[in-house]
Amino acid sequence: MEQSRSTSKDLALMIAFILIASLDSVYKYTGIAGLAGYFILAPAFLYVYFRRIFPILLERVPVRQASVAACMLVLVLGILAFYLYGLANSGQIGPGSDGDDAIIIGATELLAGRFPFYPLTYLGNPIAPMPGAVLFAVPFVLAGIYPLQSVFWLTVFFVTIGLTTGSLQRTLFMALPVLAVSPTIFQNISSGADHIANSVYILLFSLLLIRAVHKTKTRWWEYTIPAVLLGVGLSSRSNFAFIVPMLFILFWRVKGIGAASGICSIIGIAGLSVTLPFWLYDPQGFTPLIVQTGKMQQFDGIVPHAGIVLTVVAIALSLLLTRRRNSELPAVFYQNLAFVQVFILVFTSTLFSLWIGEFNLYFGHVGYGLFVMFFGLFAQWIRLSPTHMGID
Repeated sequence: MEQSRSTSKDLALMIAFILIASLDSVYKYTGIAGLAGYFILAPAFLYVYFRRIFPILLERVPVRQASVAACMLVLVLGILAFYLYGLANSGQIGPGSDGDDAIIIGATELLAGRFPFYPLTYLGNPIAPMPGAVLFAVPFVLAGIYPLQSVFWLTVFFVTIGLTTGSLQRTLFMALPVLAVSPTIFQNISSGADHIANSVYILLFSLLLIRAVHKTKTRWWEYTIPAVLLGVGLSSRSNFAFIVPMLFILFWRVKGIGAASGICSIIGIAGLSVTLPFWLYDPQGFTPLIVQTGKMQQFDGIVPHAGIVLTVVAIALSLLLTRRRNSELPAVFYQNLAFVQVFILVFTSTLFSLWIGEFNLYFGHVGYGLFVMFFGLFAQWIRLSPTHMGID
């Protein structure tokens, strides 16, 4: 009975993490009535699917057929990405988003050996993505396949879950309903936004680092490479920075304070190495910092020093969550990280709603809920998976 209650709780929390990602899209395009309907229909569908349909699929669809279906799904997503991206940029369904334009311009300028933050997007906005986001987009821009960036990292996410839990078959049948109820995923793919990429590479590199630290014997490159990559990844969005104190506590418990300090120093040095040179070159022209700082400064009339308040409370929450039992294990660690992202989302959304004088979700920008979903979904699927054994 206790196991059943625990499973139901984890399933309910997983459903909540999935829905959080798309509330903004649903509200933006369908209003409060659509949001109310989504609150009712989406969780009901997911609950019935995982309780009734999921076990049937596992029993009746062999692993080989599931593998073929997974490959077909990736192919379909790739084709759909090019179609949706072209449609979104055609001007037929609105002015589109310049989030992709900012990254492509930044990567193109960087490849040409120029300072990547001087140009403006086609909507006249400054380049907002941090250097890490631009660097990780370079291969896709260079190859002329930028629309596939989100599909690539989405595939990496589900493969990572499959390898972690030991069942790609179960992961495929989990991915299908998630995609079915997540319009924000497809909105991000069509607009070329980098929220999916940001979230997944932070999760992947930190997971590789956690696995390396948990090993009895670890070769230097097993933690150095993911630590460097994580540092570069953290130079993408400031909301991910709160993973560092959580990792420090985890490493301290598993390997001691010396190892924790050393690994986190590598992360910090890597992050600064790809960020600081651009700032030093032209502090006034380093638009990512100006844009991200300005987003919080506009709320100072509501909460004095809102950015500082957010940072202090988020760090305190991060450290408090590390006191939970088994918080050094991936399932609990990423659940904690998802909770921190939820707090950031609620805090900024509340301030933004007060600032504009009306209810608005997620800072008025579609996609921020994805920063919660990927960490939360990863954590909950590990907890629900009967095939997952320990850390490896």
